[in-house]
Amino acid sequence: MVHISRKLITLILINVYFFAMGMAQCVETHRISTQFGEATPIFTCPSDGRNDLITFQTDLDTTNYFFLFTNQNNLILDFRTDGNVNFERAPRTVFRVYAIAYEGTPTVSVGRNLATARLATGCFTVSENFIEINISTPEAGQIAANETQAPLTFCPNDPNTQTLTLTRWNSTAAQYAYLLINKNGEIISVTQDSVLDIRDLPEGNYEIKGLAYRGNLLNLIGQPLQNNSLATQCAALSENSLELHIQRPSNSSIAAQGIEGNTISACAIYRYLTFTNSDSLADYAYLVVNQEGLLIALLQNEDSLDVNTLLTDTYRVLGVAYINDFDLAVGDDLNERLNEGCYALSSNVLTLVKEKVEIGTIQTSKGETNLSTCGTSTFSIKAEIDSHLNVIYVLTNEQQVVKFIATNPDWDLALPNELSRVYTAVYTGDLLLNIGDTLSQVAISNSCFDVSDNFISVQPVKIDGGIIAFRSGEVNYYGCPGELGSNTLRIERSRAAQSDLFDYTYLTLDENRVIQNISTDGLIPLREEMYGAFTVRGVAHLLPLLVNVGDTLTDTTVLSTDCVDLSGNFL
Repeated sequence: MVHISRKLITLILINVYFFAMGMAQCVETHRISTQFGEATPIFTCPSDGRNDLITFQTDLDTTNYFFLFTNQNNLILDFRTDGNVNFERAPRTVFRVYAIAYEGTPTVSVGRNLATARLATGCFTVSENFIEINISTPEAGQIAANETQAPLTFCPNDPNTQTLTLTRWNSTAAQYAYLLINKNGEIISVTQDSVLDIRDLPEGNYEIKGLAYRGNLLNLIGQPLQNNSLATQCAALSENSLELHIQRPSNSSIAAQGIEGNTISACAIYRYLTFTNSDSLADYAYLVVNQEGLLIALLQNEDSLDVNTLLTDTYRVLGVAYINDFDLAVGDDLNERLNEGCYALSSNVLTLVKEKVEIGTIQTSKGETNLSTCGTSTFSIKAEIDSHLNVIYVLTNEQQVVKFIATNPDWDLALPNELSRVYTAVYTGDLLLNIGDTLSQVAISNSCFDVSDNFISVQPVKIDGGIIAFRSGEVNYYGCPGELGSNTLRIERSRAAQSDLFDYTYLTLDENRVIQNISTDGLIPLREEMYGAFTVRGVAHLLPLLVNVGDTLTDTTVLSTDCVDLSGNFL
């Protein structure tokens, strides 16, 4: 048996280890570079019609090396010994390129991981660095000016706005420029910083585009906007463009909606005025000015005026088209303020006449708002009305259909047999209201008008004296003089004569038709001194009776100023 000492075994293992180490590091360390040095990443543009030739090289003296291509996860894609590579037709992706020095024969397996792959039959060494090749088109993203993507409008040589601040987002490009393009599609300005000078731009419409590019910008001034001729390598335009307008406001015309001409009679029918203008600018204001030139109301970026906010007076309404800031306030004197700035007054001026055409509540001369009548009614309407206004008194039904129009406040006419209303209306101009119109749905005049806030209700009443009888049902009563004591007779009337719409009174007459007693409760007191034949008549009436005890009732006696009806019988 051969015995080998433990020391000898240890030496053998050490020599094997160093032999293996020598096999793995038989090639010295090295680095990879290109014609651009070791700069990485290198960007190229895919299929842009320009050769993207890159020359890879190492700092080794040996000729035994090749170049290995991997993806970003170091999975092997390809290898080649020629360091001259044209990436023009390569797909959009990101490559890593390593230099591999080796002995023996290359044994590259596509798809293997560089960290674990056996790359040669002999020893090999991977370069200490790699060159990244990024094959892509730059992304220009979106742009904004002064923090907005909305159209921008400025006056020529506006001292308040000399430059625009440009920003971009969703862009991966390191090289970026902003292009200013005129209405003919020609590039007139290029800036590679975030500030665009617009001070000397003449009036016109412009477009701003963002440009992400590789290589160097070409001479673009005066050239049409074309993606394939903007830079020495590929370029991309922003997803959006910005509108820029350099212009002065125009002298537009203004009008009040629904009103012809330049004169407006502001009143109840035109309480809310809506103004329109012929200008295309978004910034527009309407100025309401009194006769002294003071600004009374300013409608900035709105077009509706409540004329109830104005006092009775004559005003001028002007339109103002302006750009950006318009520094005016209510109370300013327009004769002093409108002498500088980027604005244009309307070509016409509206005259607004605020008249006091108003009427409040109405009542009768006796303070009534609810009347009852048996057909013919006499009453007078009372209202506070300015003397310069035209006045009419309008009778309608409950649906406000006009039945009668009067110009006299004193009424004495037969009313329809239905619940009616009496309104008072004041107006200027010509009367348009006709019988049969619905009062609330038509214009009373061709100018200003107002209708009373309330109406006088007129209730038709059928007056009926009915039939009367003593409580016993008899129509005759006999008594002996001196034996009557304190007796009281109670009289009742038929149902037709019982109503809350009219009053009822009993008149007791002697043989000479002299009124001896007037009763509203149906109680007739019998006195000791009474002697003779008496009659009792019932009277239904709307207004108080005009007769008193002691009066003689004749065929011509007026019992009341309104309609009455006597009972159909007497007691």
